[in-house]
Amino acid sequence: MKEQGILAFIVLFFLVFVIIVSSVIDIKYRIIPDELTIGGLILGLALSPLVHIYNNFFYLSVVHNIPDIILRVAYSLIGAIVGGGLLYFVGVVGNGFW
Repeated sequence: MKEQGILAFIVLFFLVFVIIVSSVIDIKYRIIPDELTIGGLILGLALSPLVHIYNNFFYLSVVHNIPDIILRVAYSLIGAIVGGGLLYFVGVVGNGFW
């Protein structure tokens, strides 16, 4: 169990680091590099089955008999699609294509 906490700390530390670097670059140059966004997306989706931070999957995994790892990956994909869609929408509206 202690290893799970250390892994969660490392993943969250990297996430906060990427967010801070992205914010500084965005404020200074008004652009977020694809290396940070796409790399973070791939890393986040790859690590989502490994890190269990909150126990909010209990109801679906127990009542509907869905494995916890499947729920983690599904929620990560939904988050990536919704977050990416919102950013794409903001980019389209911001460029005046609306």
